[in-house]
Amino acid sequence: MAKSNLVQCLKFRKFQSKLNISIPTAIGHLELLWQTGYNKTSEVIGNSDDVELAAYWDGKEGEFTRIAKEVGFIDEVDGVFTIHDFWDHCPSYVKRRKDAQLLMSGKPSVDESLTSGKPNVCPPQPNPTKPNQAKPKPIEYSPAFLEFWKAYPLIGRSRTGKDKCWEVWKKGKFEQQFKLIMKALSDWMDSELWNKDDGQYIKNPTTWLKDGKWKLTIGDQ
Repeated sequence: MAKSNLVQCLKFRKFQSKLNISIPTAIGHLELLWQTGYNKTSEVIGNSDDVELAAYWDGKEGEFTRIAKEVGFIDEVDGVFTIHDFWDHCPSYVKRRKDAQLLMSGKPSVDESLTSGKPNVCPPQPNPTKPNQAKPKPIEYSPAFLEFWKAYPLIGRSRTGKDKCWEVWKKGKFEQQFKLIMKALSDWMDSELWNKDDGQYIKNPTTWLKDGKWKLTIGDQ
């Protein structure tokens, strides 16, 4: 939950200014990010895509994560992002839930571990690599896939992984049907079905592609 003095915080003002968004919008994105941590009872969010999906960021890809890290709202270890000082600022009910989990495993409470200087949380683990072993290369998505992914409704994207969708895209050779897929996607996004009940009926893009929904007339399920 945002602090009452958040808008007076220099870190927040830098964050809002660098993203060039309104104050209420900036607060909303941060609240959504923090709520994800509260719901998971963990400061660990995941990779950059996970951060921006959690915050419902619909601007330039990677920009929210970059600036949030730059000003200090999130931290990164080996590509895994965590909410900065999560256990110092999260609501008491989140700590109580975590304490119950820790009690079951015989570990000290959150406050006890913070006081001892050894937080009993789940920090991101670095990927073990041998001295001469190169780190995996980042996935190189095609421009067509990135355009499809960016255009797909955020609520649908949040229900699947980008890498998983990319594998389906390649396997199904959807690149060859790109124009038809984008035309179909536009029609589905304008449909009554996808625009009712807060997007409840929007399929995730992986399923939408695999099931051939882009070939169907709107409403054929």
